[in-house]
Amino acid sequence: MNILVIGNGFDKAHGLPTGYDNFLDFLKVLHTHIAYPSDLPGYRKLVDRSKLCEENDSFRDFCLKCMNDAEIKSDKRLSELLSLMSENIWVEYFCALRIPKRNWVGCEGNLKEVIQAIDPENSKDSQYAMIRHSFDAALEKADINGTLRKSNDLSLTIEKLLEDLARFTRCLEIYLCLCLEFVPISKRLNVISEIGDIDAVLSFNYTDTFEKVYAPSLSKVPKYCYVHGKADLQHNWKQTNMVLGIDEYLDEELRNVRVNFIGFKKYYQRIFKQTSYDYTKWLDEREEKNIFFIGHSLDITDRDILRDIILEEPFNNLEKKMHEDDIHTTIFYHSKQSNASQIENLVRVLEYDKLNALARGTDRTRSLCFKELC
Repeated sequence: MNILVIGNGFDKAHGLPTGYDNFLDFLKVLHTHIAYPSDLPGYRKLVDRSKLCEENDSFRDFCLKCMNDAEIKSDKRLSELLSLMSENIWVEYFCALRIPKRNWVGCEGNLKEVIQAIDPENSKDSQYAMIRHSFDAALEKADINGTLRKSNDLSLTIEKLLEDLARFTRCLEIYLCLCLEFVPISKRLNVISEIGDIDAVLSFNYTDTFEKVYAPSLSKVPKYCYVHGKADLQHNWKQTNMVLGIDEYLDEELRNVRVNFIGFKKYYQRIFKQTSYDYTKWLDEREEKNIFFIGHSLDITDRDILRDIILEEPFNNLEKKMHEDDIHTTIFYHSKQSNASQIENLVRVLEYDKLNALARGTDRTRSLCFKELC
């Protein structure tokens, strides 16, 4: 069985501006208009200077529609976007960061820092002081009526943060659908044909790029699992099943007790939003498995799923599988720098001994290798 695992780097390899840096640039353009609606010349200059728009006239024209109230009302996507961004704490916070991180792992890292900073258990921790200050500034802009600041009620703040995160995620959903609409995909990865028959695709992406670009030419239809949900314009911010959150930062004892911030955690969102876990069924099939990673950072935020795939660990550690299947994992990288980062991340995900055994081939039924993506 050949299983393809793809992350955001897969989209970027096809020329799609689906990275966090692209999305943040897009938000900043629209956010500027919300903040300074009368400065139309300044807004036009900002759009023209945007790297996001410089090589894509369709995106540029879409952004310029914000200058016209009639256009906003006539374009449901644009109208919804601006509404979702208005008084949104996360939009205010991310757009105000002086040195924002430039990938989705970085976005999740910024999100995690805020959650830890406002956690009462860290109230006296000086390392979070600057983050709390930045968050308070974002809160002041988003909390127009001062309801949250006056009440000083943590539960109300958490409720607002969760709602705004859902609205922020919907902004991303609309943006990704616009990317697929406006940006033509002409590039193909040779490695896909080199793999041969692909039986299943586990996507950490929200887009259906693989289905659109490669599925029509495959000899058979693969199984699909969108473990973090799938972008769909037909959704609204309450319906979106896209997962955007953080990893578990509490130890085993505390994570079962301190659940105030559980709504921000990826594993909870997967369960709550009922995203697909079909990949576990594939792993249960008793046959040799070849697993290929393309465009995934292998970050610890996806630790639970990555360990499922690479190690095929039983869900109950007390139960051993009666039959162990051979699993061969190939991880593709686009540069030596990205490969170094992948190895560092895998140490955190798998731990040193297990990664070393896989790479050296000393594990009887498991192996792991890295290949450059040509």
